[in-house]
Amino acid sequence: NYYQIQTKFRDEIRPRFGVMRSREFLMKDAYSFHMDEAGLQREYDNMRAAYTKIFTRLGVEFRIVSADSGNIGGAKSEEFHILAATGEDQLAVAEGGTFACNVEVSAAKGLKEGDASPDGVGTIKFYRGIEGGHIFQLGKKYSEAMKLSVLDEKGAAVTPEMGCYGIGIGRLAAAVIEQSNDANGIIWPDSLAPFRVIVCPINADKSPAAKAAAEKLHDELSAAGVEVALDDRGLRPGGMFADADLIGIPHRVVIGDKSLANNQFEYKHRRGAAVEMIPATAQAVLEKLKA
Repeated sequence: NYYQIQTKFRDEIRPRFGVMRSREFLMKDAYSFHMDEAGLQREYDNMRAAYTKIFTRLGVEFRIVSADSGNIGGAKSEEFHILAATGEDQLAVAEGGTFACNVEVSAAKGLKEGDASPDGVGTIKFYRGIEGGHIFQLGKKYSEAMKLSVLDEKGAAVTPEMGCYGIGIGRLAAAVIEQSNDANGIIWPDSLAPFRVIVCPINADKSPAAKAAAEKLHDELSAAGVEVALDDRGLRPGGMFADADLIGIPHRVVIGDKSLANNQFEYKHRRGAAVEMIPATAQAVLEKLKA
């Protein structure tokens, strides 16, 4: 299995949607070569499981659907779609079953929402999705065309079976934003956030205690391996909070004289509606990150 993570160019007829469909993009490509169909199936299953782990770790809602192999060809292919109302593709998924496909696939022709699944398990629901990954069983389409052969253990020439596996790295970030946002901006999952925590000192220019506590917390969290930002621009609270929400940092810690007088920090998760008072220690913040 050979892979690369590299910039690619595609002569896209209609570039659109920012980095979602551009001519130049960052891509993870992999190609596997096998002595027989059983070997191809094993590696295809391995890559499918690996992609499932990756998309799960991204912290997004996604579906794996049967797909049309298109110009690439091959006997079988599946797409990994991040669900989003703005997605280009429509997906037919059996709720309570395993049937799932891009509506471009012939098995989905004529299906309506609420219909029984073609395999008889579950009922059909439609979603919009943004394709983030695609895996293919190419078979011998390209190895035969390129006259590729290798010798087996008996010295006989064999035309290898091939698999192909891609993840659109650049478009993943855009797809996550399309799924995870609100009126105030981006809501990054912890796994993708540029910073997991932002520390916001109130009136730091007038409060040496708040400034010192914020810098201490920043340094302690950083030493613990947490990607943390310190907003030391001297803005009023509203401006700091609005910017933190806009860029989507998942965890916010506010430090001011009033809370420090009670030996507390003010904590808020990006998705949370209310603030929470926690002990004024780095350990207390770390506990919130684990929750």
